[in-house]
Amino acid sequence: MCRSQMKYIATICIVFIAASCSAQKSVTKTTGGDIDGWYSYNKHYDEQSETYYFLTRIKHTDSQWRLKKLKLAQSTVLEGEAVREFAERTKVTLAFNASMGVKRKTEQDKLLPVGIQIENGKVLQNRRTRVYTLGIKANNELVAYPPGTTPQQILKDGAQDALTAFIPLIENHQVVDESLLDIVTNFRAIHPRQIIAQMDNLDIVFLSCGGR
Repeated sequence: MCRSQMKYIATICIVFIAASCSAQKSVTKTTGGDIDGWYSYNKHYDEQSETYYFLTRIKHTDSQWRLKKLKLAQSTVLEGEAVREFAERTKVTLAFNASMGVKRKTEQDKLLPVGIQIENGKVLQNRRTRVYTLGIKANNELVAYPPGTTPQQILKDGAQDALTAFIPLIENHQVVDESLLDIVTNFRAIHPRQIIAQMDNLDIVFLSCGGR
């Protein structure tokens, strides 16, 4: 099974994007975070693309060395729900949209996510997929699993949570083949995007961009 460490993939990706935006006169608008210092965020505006984006950094542990655990949860609403609504319902501090939905046949059908979905070691869904699956281990380590990897292989590798709907941009210190962007048509379209980075110390950075 081909296995890659997301902390290397995404760290380089974030550094590249941050440097690129800086060269285009990216302006920081607002900053904030938790009083304990375990997370912080910055809102930026890129003048060239006329786009706002957020950089959110989540430390691996808080000031008392307690792990800030990543968790996966599903929408309970038939038609899905906005991230803000989800965060208010579940009373979480930070929430990020992390998957795509399967088109519903009728309004009575529940909007389901694509591909593989594993939550707390339980396989909730196993649909065929052309894209990668993101695995989350107990210590928050992120792992990229290529198409064709089974839920059983993911669990055996130590990931207790997993979700499908992304591709790596840099893998094993090498830029991936550009053909990966053609796996799904909308990867090249202008849409809101989430880019996940993991540092060597297991800190996590999210880049959230409106895209339109």
